[in-house]
Amino acid sequence: MAKINVLIVEDHTMTKLGLQLVLERAENIAIVGDASDGKKGVELATELSPDVILMDIGLPVMDGIEATRAIKEQGISSKVLIFTSRE
Repeated sequence: MAKINVLIVEDHTMTKLGLQLVLERAENIAIVGDASDGKKGVELATELSPDVILMDIGLPVMDGIEATRAIKEQGISSKVLIFTSRE
């Protein structure tokens, strides 16, 4: 079975570590990178072309919605899952 390459874009360290711990236990998932702000997330998405991007909404520099828009405008085929812990 092919591995699913995942990029995590999350600025809260504990949340990012929690996601990494859960995903690393899955045999068919590989974390290929992580970013702590939206701008870096766009750069890594362009560089790495992951299968899936886990994108927080509330990010510094560029929020998750702007970052997702930038990724899609570049024609990157990654699937983006947006999440937040805010109301």
